[in-house]
Amino acid sequence: MSFKEDEFYKNTIATVNSRINRILFAAVVVPVAFLVFTWLDIWVVPYDYSIFLTVYTLQMALLQFVLNHFSKKRIMQYISMYVGMIAIIGFVTILGEKNVVIITISFAFPPFISCLYYNRRFTNIISLLNYIFIIANQYVKIVVYNNMSGDYMGYSPDALSHFISRMIGITIEYIFVVLVCYRMNERTYTTLNNLIKVNEDHNKAMKSLHDRNQYIIKINKEIESKNADLQNTQFRIIEFISECMESHNVYSGSHLLHTKKFVEIICNELRHEGYYLEDLTDQNIALFINAAYLHDIGKLHVPDSILNKKGKYTPEEYEVMKCHPEEGLKLLEYLPKIGDGTFNEIAKQMAYCHQEKWDGSGYPNGLSGIEIPLCARILTAADVLDALISKRLYKEEMTVAQAMEEFRRCSGSHFEPCIAQAVINSQLVIDAVKKQFVQQEGYSNTEELGMEESGTEELGTSDKK
Repeated sequence: MSFKEDEFYKNTIATVNSRINRILFAAVVVPVAFLVFTWLDIWVVPYDYSIFLTVYTLQMALLQFVLNHFSKKRIMQYISMYVGMIAIIGFVTILGEKNVVIITISFAFPPFISCLYYNRRFTNIISLLNYIFIIANQYVKIVVYNNMSGDYMGYSPDALSHFISRMIGITIEYIFVVLVCYRMNERTYTTLNNLIKVNEDHNKAMKSLHDRNQYIIKINKEIESKNADLQNTQFRIIEFISECMESHNVYSGSHLLHTKKFVEIICNELRHEGYYLEDLTDQNIALFINAAYLHDIGKLHVPDSILNKKGKYTPEEYEVMKCHPEEGLKLLEYLPKIGDGTFNEIAKQMAYCHQEKWDGSGYPNGLSGIEIPLCARILTAADVLDALISKRLYKEEMTVAQAMEEFRRCSGSHFEPCIAQAVINSQLVIDAVKKQFVQQEGYSNTEELGMEESGTEELGTSDKK
């Protein structure tokens, strides 16, 4: 027996033992029926014979039931297997011992039932035991009870001759039964062996696929981790460049850091109020926040004499300053692609359109309404908010409450109404953030302390923050 067959055999024993036990309990119905038919005078069967068959069948069924109940150990399952099959052989033998029922074909039942175990060796053993019981049965009927008369007649040469003749016919029939059982077992074994092999191949393939998938997942996680590290590095480089750019403008202090925080606050409030839910995902908000660092990058191309001028701009100087959105767009065209490029696109939109106004009075293109990208509309509000509440030497800072009044006044003109309202709704948060900024920064820039007070009248322009 191969390892595969043995494993399947072991896994099958308990199930088949339970089925054999049910067959034995069901067989008790036969002798009980004999008793009932005899009592009703329908069919006369000796009472002692019916009672003996009933007691035998019930005892064997209960014995196997007990064995099955304590069959956690493999040896008990083996014992139960043999007890059950021998009980069936005994039942068939006793049933055929009298002339009550002529059921020669019933002698084939035990070999056929043994096939349920899918074990060729066991079926061969049961077939041999069954044949021995057939011989014993026929010898008792023909020789001991002379010519199957039912009465003991002693030894008779004619009876012995009849027994031999009878056994030749039965043996030929039984050989046919054994061959059928053998063929059934052989075919079943081949089929099961193939199924087991297919199942093992399938399990190996699934395990291999699972291992490969786990490896791919591992590689993907490593790639994602490296990509995340690379992207974080890229953002830190952008932050560093922006801070270097910020130092180019002595008036703006920590404007980029402030604007980035206010973009975050406005985005979260808009989403809380149910606006632009499809656009304001966590991922997009993170991109908006990081891209805000680059919105004034075009000022690198504005001469220091204009960028850091103390007083008001001349019309010519103002026109130069108004070019910084376009210059920012040009610079960002050279920014290496980050991720899938979404960040690059958002950064360009913010740099190019953050001076546009909701009513179309802004620059460089006079865009209005939703022609202005959402990220730029949000940035415009954040940009102006910081310009209003931040202290500059050329102007005094507004209180947060005063800035809120400006947003109410400019709602629908400078700002999209829902964005202006998001700023107003966030007044308490903005006030707390402003105090945190003041505490951290102290506005101690010595260069700014030497500047004379002056300012611009244009609300929220980035030209003089």
